[in-house]
Amino acid sequence: MKSKKEPKWRNPTYPALPKNHWQSFNVRTGKVVRCDFNLRTAWRNLIAEKLFCPPNEQFFLNPLRIEGVGDALFAKWKRHQILIAFFCGVLGVAFYVNHGGGDQRFAIVMALFVLLVSVNLATSASASDLADKSEFLTDVAVKGRTRMWFPLVMAAISFAASQFGFGTFDSAAYAYGALISKVDAFQWWRLVTGPFIHYSVTAWVLNNVLLALVFPIAAYRSTKLAIILFIVGSTFSEIAYVLMAILGFPHEDLLVGFSGGIFALLGFIQFDCILMKNKYPKMFWALVASFILLNIVGVQILVSHVSLTAHVSGFIIGTLAAFLFNFLNRAPDGI
Repeated sequence: MKSKKEPKWRNPTYPALPKNHWQSFNVRTGKVVRCDFNLRTAWRNLIAEKLFCPPNEQFFLNPLRIEGVGDALFAKWKRHQILIAFFCGVLGVAFYVNHGGGDQRFAIVMALFVLLVSVNLATSASASDLADKSEFLTDVAVKGRTRMWFPLVMAAISFAASQFGFGTFDSAAYAYGALISKVDAFQWWRLVTGPFIHYSVTAWVLNNVLLALVFPIAAYRSTKLAIILFIVGSTFSEIAYVLMAILGFPHEDLLVGFSGGIFALLGFIQFDCILMKNKYPKMFWALVASFILLNIVGVQILVSHVSLTAHVSGFIIGTLAAFLFNFLNRAPDGI
C-alpha cells in the first residue's frame, strides 16, 4: 500500500489549550513571547510570521488552527476578501458605465480581479484550508529569500540592456530586439538578446514584478529547473513568434521582453499543482489558473506591444516541463 508523505509546510494540529498555556514564537528572532490572544494581535502575528506552540513542544502551530481563534481570524479574512471583491466590482461597473474604450478595458481587468478574489475564497472554505495556504506561501517566501538573487539580477540586466548606448527603451528595443526583418536577414543573435530588452518602463516594471512573484513558487520545487525553464521559455517564445511571422500569421515587427519565460514558469506551476496535489494546498491549481487568466487577458488589453503567441508558447514549454519533471521524479511503487 502506498503512503503519501505530508508536505513539509503542513504543521500538526494540537488540541485547544487554555490561553495561558500558549506562547507565540517568532521564527526570525527565535524569541518566545506571551500572547494575549486578542484578535488584532493574533492577526498581526500571522502576518509577521509568528507561529504558535504549546510549551515544551518543538512544533509550531498556525493561529488559524487554534480552536476559537482560528475561526475568528478566518471570519475576519473572509470579510476582507468580500470587501475587496465588492470594491473591485464597483470600480468595474463605474468604468463600464463611463463608456470609454479605455475605461471598458479597465472594467474587464476589475472583473478578473473579482474572479481571482472569488476563487481565493472558494478554495479556502475553512480555517484549516486557509492555514494550509498561508503556511505554504510563508514557507515559499522564507525559502525564496535565498533565491531572489535571480529576479534581482534579471531586473538589473534587463534595465541596463534596455538603456545601453541609447538611453531610451524603444531605441534599444529596435537595436537589439527580435526585429522580424533583421532576424529574417540571419541576425539570429537577436533571438538571444531580445528577452533582455524591454520596449518601455511599464513593460520592464510589470515583467520584473511578475517574475519576483512567480519565480519563488517554481523554485520551491527546484531552483535549477526554474532558472533553466525561464531561460528556455524566454528564448523559445522569441523563436515561436518569428516562425509564426515568417509563416504569414498576423504580427508586429518587433518582439522584446522575457514574458515568455514568466509564462513558462506559470505553466509549470499550473500543471505541477495538478500532477502533485499533495505538495500544494487544496485547490491551489484553481487559484493559479485565475491568476494566469488575469495576466493573459489583463496585460493583453492594458499594455501595448504584447504578444499572445509568446505567452502561449512559453506556457506550453512550462506545461511540458511539468510533465517531464514529474515523470523523472516519480516515486517508486510502495513509497
